[in-house]
Amino acid sequence: SGEASAALLLDSKGLILDEGLVVKTKEVVEVWGSGFAPSHVFEHLAELANFCSKSGLRFSFKPSAKTALLSLQGPLSMQRFAQQVEGVQRKTAEGLELGFRADLCDVWGEPLNPSEVLGTPFMSAWFLSLTLPLCRENCCGLSEAKAQASSRKHIVGFVCSSSSSSSSSSNSSSSSSKEYSISCVRGGPTGEDGIEFAAEVPAAEALIRLLLDDSLSLHAPQGAPLGEACTEPRGGRDGAGRGFLVFFDLQRDRSSSRRRTDGADERDRDRDRDRDRDRDRDRDRDRDRDRDTGGPP
Repeated sequence: SGEASAALLLDSKGLILDEGLVVKTKEVVEVWGSGFAPSHVFEHLAELANFCSKSGLRFSFKPSAKTALLSLQGPLSMQRFAQQVEGVQRKTAEGLELGFRADLCDVWGEPLNPSEVLGTPFMSAWFLSLTLPLCRENCCGLSEAKAQASSRKHIVGFVCSSSSSSSSSSNSSSSSSKEYSISCVRGGPTGEDGIEFAAEVPAAEALIRLLLDDSLSLHAPQGAPLGEACTEPRGGRDGAGRGFLVFFDLQRDRSSSRRRTDGADERDRDRDRDRDRDRDRDRDRDRDRDRDTGGPP
């Protein structure tokens, strides 16, 4: 795998303009910014490019079409990613019509299998290639029937054929599909284990569906109830354990809330009763003192 580094973009005075990741690949060096100050970053990079050109260094900056940054975090994130990609490759090898392909390679273009990615060290980089089918209709106006049909075929996404092709995307050999390259880095902005993704928007949407599709996994994770006032969990997307919904027992929850409310009311009444008793005691003490001294001055 290639290497990635957390980086800070500094101005000429050493002040921090932005933070992000730098990924070194075979052909280019990708700089992932946080996106909080794009105007300042672009202005500084333009000045830096001009300075380097005058110094004799030949290089160029080019905006990337990978404008969607995604993060999959958690102790099982690498396992989840590997098993989902492996599920796609397994079903493709079995001849099932998924409607898309998923392939892995390192930053030098050498093929990888999911088990190799699973063993990559922290801050390693690789590419996930997603080949998505072209939609012959307006993607924003997909019919309900087509959406349901695509769900049955496990198609994770469509690419609108009327959209212009970007520089980082390559057309596949078939005119009915399009290949997208997603940059992947094992790591996180705060040092946690996980995967950071940089992708174009159609590929990002497909990647989200791929990661959440439990039908691709041999061992789908199962949900569990949360607390006493919960019924059995019911899975979303045809009963898949991932993204399950928890239905609260509202009647039981209301009864427990009523008990909590009754207890709070009792405590409030006790507090008011103690306050009234203290006020009466202070008033009696003041009256006795006035009587002994012959009244207030």
